[in-house]
Amino acid sequence: MKAVTIILLCAGAAGLSPVLAQDATAPASDAAIEAAAQVEDDAEDEFDPSTLTLEDIISCKIDVPRYNGFVFWFYDNKAAHKHYGLTSIKGGGNPFLSEYRLAKPITVFGQTTNHIAFTNSGLLAVLSGVTPKEMAEQLDVRDGGDFMGKYLAERVVSAERIDDDEIDLHGVKRITMNVSTVSTHSDRVFVGCGYRFQFDKD
Repeated sequence: MKAVTIILLCAGAAGLSPVLAQDATAPASDAAIEAAAQVEDDAEDEFDPSTLTLEDIISCKIDVPRYNGFVFWFYDNKAAHKHYGLTSIKGGGNPFLSEYRLAKPITVFGQTTNHIAFTNSGLLAVLSGVTPKEMAEQLDVRDGGDFMGKYLAERVVSAERIDDDEIDLHGVKRITMNVSTVSTHSDRVFVGCGYRFQFDKD
């Protein structure tokens, strides 16, 4: 088995934040964001985020509300980190990544990893010994490709339209399988799932 690293990528500062934060290209009001969070919370009152596995999150086997609940629970929660056997890795070289070491390796996409990191868009495995095109072919991720020295591609797993006039909430819950590379992690391929609520543009 090839070594793998797991990363959660975000478009902002390092660390976790809820996926209900608006997409950078589609600003939304604070009220809409709070309303969306409340909708997610109400739907997941009985949900125990500790029951999720990292493998399922990476493989797009959960939905956006459950991922969001996981993020709220996991963020700055030492008990949650201990539950997954995680140790923080400092100085990873990329300000967009919060990286952790796993006490016990996991297997995703036929690869093994003991290294993860979190942000606000989704959990990805970072593979060595494979190319992005090989992983894209394996996972049928074909929308995208080489772009300015990087590889960026995704496949939409699900997209659910949400329109609620009562709380002024309009947008799409999207789950995507992603394959990409980043300049700070040479010879690594990022593969995994993105979970996002994209608010409509005004």
